[in-house]
Amino acid sequence: QDCSRAPYCTQMRSCAEADFYFRQCGHGARDGDNDGIPCEALCGDTMALYLERRAAGSAGFGLSARPADIACGSKRTCGEMSSCEEARAYFNQCGVRSLDRDGDGVPCESICR
Repeated sequence: QDCSRAPYCTQMRSCAEADFYFRQCGHGARDGDNDGIPCEALCGDTMALYLERRAAGSAGFGLSARPADIACGSKRTCGEMSSCEEARAYFNQCGVRSLDRDGDGVPCESICR
């Protein structure tokens, strides 16, 4: 997929596609209410539904159901993250909102540029 594109949620066909642009490309605008769920019309309005829908369509976008092998609760700060992918996983899957200090949907901006 091409991260240079920035389609609106209404232009996407699945939650997996929305998830790709949100997590892999860092398009935080796909999560308008900053709850960690992109394009809620496609992905649902609860984290459980989002994870279910994301996993169901992930194969077509080269995504795994879990972007990193994480244990929610084990890390809380950007200094503990080893990569941007890990920071995004803690932010999106575990809901560690403190990783996004300025509230723009991008966690740990020192490593997620």
